[in-house]
Amino acid sequence: MMDLLGGTMSEMLFLSKFGLSQANLARIWAHVDVQKTGRLDLEQYAKCILLIRECQEGLTSKISMSIASPAPPMALTRRDSQISTNSGSGIRPLMPENPRVQELTASIESMQQKRRKAEEDLFQAEADLKVKNSEVKNLEIELLTLEATVKQLRVQRVEANKRLNDLDTRVAKLETVCSESQNRLEEEESRLQKTKADILQARENSSQDDIALEQIRAEAQKRNERLVGAKTALEQQNTKFVAFVDELTQLERKMACQETESGRLKEQIEQMRHILEGVEANDENSIKELLEKTFKESLTAANGLPLTGNTFMDPFKNSDPFMPSNISGTGPFESVGSDPFVSKSKEGETNTNNFANFAKFTNS
Repeated sequence: MMDLLGGTMSEMLFLSKFGLSQANLARIWAHVDVQKTGRLDLEQYAKCILLIRECQEGLTSKISMSIASPAPPMALTRRDSQISTNSGSGIRPLMPENPRVQELTASIESMQQKRRKAEEDLFQAEADLKVKNSEVKNLEIELLTLEATVKQLRVQRVEANKRLNDLDTRVAKLETVCSESQNRLEEEESRLQKTKADILQARENSSQDDIALEQIRAEAQKRNERLVGAKTALEQQNTKFVAFVDELTQLERKMACQETESGRLKEQIEQMRHILEGVEANDENSIKELLEKTFKESLTAANGLPLTGNTFMDPFKNSDPFMPSNISGTGPFESVGSDPFVSKSKEGETNTNNFANFAKFTNS
């Protein structure tokens, strides 16, 4: 048994030439589809067709009554049989007892039955046609799918043929390589046989080769001994040469230091000469510089460390800390008329050159 969907059935009902309104068709559908599944089996379909025919014949009251009190699908045959019997029993008393009329009535009823049957067959045929059309559409879809599959298989077949051709080409190349390898193997085997023959020949001449080898080894031993002696002598020479180079380097460094010291001493002598000349000329800057140098040399001799740069700063250069506040001056002895430490050579006379005989002390 085949069920009909609501979409297919509504299309059959609304597009068919029943001449009914959509409201009546909807009421008929609601009356038939009791369980509200949206599907109709053959029995429900037959009931729907029967209600449509009754509506076409003008039996609206019966349709409204049947729709108002819906019966189950299995009661459709009973209702139809009762309607036919009731209609037959109701018509008979109204008909006259004329055989011609009875014959016409019977022929009309038979024609109506045939018509109903033909219409049912027609509707059934249309439903079957719809089903067949849907099946044909499904078959067409399957055919299109199969055609696409066939096309794909053909493409795959072409690709497979290409791969087979490539494999055939590779097989041919591999066969060529195998043949070349076989030829090389045969050549290597011939070389191996020749090498074996040479080895046998060499073994036969091994005694002479051993004697020659012993002589060569003895000669090599002598040469190794000579080489060891030469290496020892060379290492000794290298050691002496390295010591000589080190000594020469030290001498060069000493000479460089002496030259540097000589230059420094020359500069100091030149500076001292310049300072002494300034001292003889009673230059205060020269006297201060001489005192600073003497102080630095005494400090260096005391500490044993050389002084680099002008590290000595005179704390009394700008002012005298023992000067009274009412006296101002830039030098420590500016407020005093004369230097209190100046030496007097004679009474009433001062010696203007306090370091006139400084050269005697330096020379001594």
